[in-house]
Amino acid sequence: MIYFKIGFILLLILLLIIPNAMLQSLIWERQGLADQTKDKIAETWGDQQQLHGPVLSIPYYRINHFDYGSQSRTDGWYHLLPDQMNIEGDLDPSIKKLGIYEAIVYESAMKIDGKFNLKNIAKIHSEKNVIEYDKAIVSASVKDMNGISSSLNGNWNGTSFEFEKGTPIGNIFHTGGFHHKVSLEETDESISFDFDINLKGTENLSFVPTASTTSININSSWPSPSFIGRSPNSDISDAGFTAQWNLNEHNRPFPGQWVNDNMNLINQKSFGVNLIHGVDHYQKNMRSAKYATLIIALTFMVFFFFEIMYKNKIHPIQYSLVGLALSLFYYLLLSFSEHINFSYSYMIAAVGTIGLITAYSITLVRKKKTVGILFIILIALYSYIFVLLQLEDFALIAGSIGLFVILSIVMFLSRNMNWYQLNSEDSNPPQTITNITH
Repeated sequence: MIYFKIGFILLLILLLIIPNAMLQSLIWERQGLADQTKDKIAETWGDQQQLHGPVLSIPYYRINHFDYGSQSRTDGWYHLLPDQMNIEGDLDPSIKKLGIYEAIVYESAMKIDGKFNLKNIAKIHSEKNVIEYDKAIVSASVKDMNGISSSLNGNWNGTSFEFEKGTPIGNIFHTGGFHHKVSLEETDESISFDFDINLKGTENLSFVPTASTTSININSSWPSPSFIGRSPNSDISDAGFTAQWNLNEHNRPFPGQWVNDNMNLINQKSFGVNLIHGVDHYQKNMRSAKYATLIIALTFMVFFFFEIMYKNKIHPIQYSLVGLALSLFYYLLLSFSEHINFSYSYMIAAVGTIGLITAYSITLVRKKKTVGILFIILIALYSYIFVLLQLEDFALIAGSIGLFVILSIVMFLSRNMNWYQLNSEDSNPPQTITNITH
């Protein structure tokens, strides 16, 4: 009979994997709804932003002469990237909510300055081409133009200007951008520029390293950044972070000058920063759900040992009810964590589950001392899982050590049990416990 009970418990554990799998599917679904909400917020506020450029484009033409006196004109563009560029930016983050979901948004104020070296034209210039210096255009782009929150004003070689909307030249950016027509002199060697841009976005801000020498400094009050593409020199604290990137032309995966439209800056490798929550509550719920089978198995093991040690028969239906209560904990945790802090949600769900199982166990065990032991064990188990959820980097080793300790305790407590004798005794149960499960 005892082996039948063990077999039933194992089968029940396997069956309870089904609601756990449904829970994980529900977590993915809720995560998907949260992501859709972030997209809706980004549509009205500003998407993840990426800054490209600026690029200096200078038109040229060539007269082609043919036999019999005919001729044609070929037009094109020389494109130059900055020789030097500096970006100083401040990110002011906030939380924007839509229903029960939220997204991290920011407002940024960036000052950009640098210079172009016109001597670089010689590297791509053909003597057959006539350069129209007076028709040059400087242009730049951001990923989502809806995030630009003010006029784009700047200075070109000491003369103030305002960018116009759009990038009229080819496929350099593929997205909406902004440009300004500038007039150059053939004798110009170095042109300085600077402009300010106030940009709103959601979670991410990144850059494409266009200049031969690029320096970027970002400051923010957000305490948990995640750097992407390239690690900066950074200082992170509870008060926020500062990040500095310094790049040279060897870090730039494309040339500093080219002819016509054979270069697209949009698809180039970028770097920047993500404003994140650390591990959000959906990730924590998913990690918690992965421990469900462990919690159920350990709890059933405790009940089983109480059953054979204190000769209190526990009916399979009672095991099933306890298992459902343990599974319901994770649904409570998910639903509460969408509204309040995850730690508080865990405490509420754990207190409710432990209280329910402890109260129900009074009718199963009928010994205050044994119920007290069960109560302490459940608190220890849920506290142990909570600690594991906080240990992002050391969760695996802490979990492995914890399981080893638990197995050691079980083996120690059961070392003197005669399982054959238990099975023999189970066929003639004591008369004094026949009414335990009534």
